[in-house]
Amino acid sequence: MGNLANKLNKPYVGEVKQTLKAKSWSKELESLKLKLEERKKNVVEKFTQSEEYNHEMVESFNNGFEMFRDYASVISQNYNWSEIDVAGVWQVLNGC
Repeated sequence: MGNLANKLNKPYVGEVKQTLKAKSWSKELESLKLKLEERKKNVVEKFTQSEEYNHEMVESFNNGFEMFRDYASVISQNYNWSEIDVAGVWQVLNGC
């Protein structure tokens, strides 16, 4: 009877092992999906922050450039920036 039970149980044991293996793979796959979603979220967040930072830097640069142009127009009416010196900039900053 033991032999017969073993023969009958072998396919069942194989099925159980396959089922357990499939569940294990399923859990691992689910874990990998969650990690992938988290990384994707982090990448999008970092990219968004980077874009915002770049936008702020461009805006700051443009504001500084426009301010410099304003100073240049006061110091040199023909926008000849080569004529601008430190004293002229201080003169503009101090209200002419």
